[in-house]
Amino acid sequence: MADTPWTTSIRLRSFDLDYLGHVTAAAFLGFFEEARVRWLSDAWESSTPTYVVARQEIDFQHELRLEEEEITIRIQLARVGRSSFDVVEALEVRPDRLKATSAATLVAWDDGRRRARPLDEGERAALLAQLSRHR
Repeated sequence: MADTPWTTSIRLRSFDLDYLGHVTAAAFLGFFEEARVRWLSDAWESSTPTYVVARQEIDFQHELRLEEEEITIRIQLARVGRSSFDVVEALEVRPDRLKATSAATLVAWDDGRRRARPLDEGERAALLAQLSRHR
């Protein structure tokens, strides 16, 4: 990911582990989701950003263990559409120790009607501002 992506840290928890003693694949999904909620809460200035994940692909690079204590998630916007937007993400420990990457398509969500909705002007402007900073 080029330039300076949005970044947050998350502490690992013992319940993130599987029977092999490393972080389970399901926990990786949760880490990316937790980071996205933080990112969109900041970008959209909303404590409850309404979106759903339409697609997510994760490439696991290296084992993640509890001893590593804290992870860093980096998120960078890749595309903005009418209702959807794409992000690329990296999960690292300590600087430059990549554990996994993710690509996801997120869709703005109408919680009342239970379906996709167009991005509103504020959401779109916030996303486009991030997109232009990274190009």
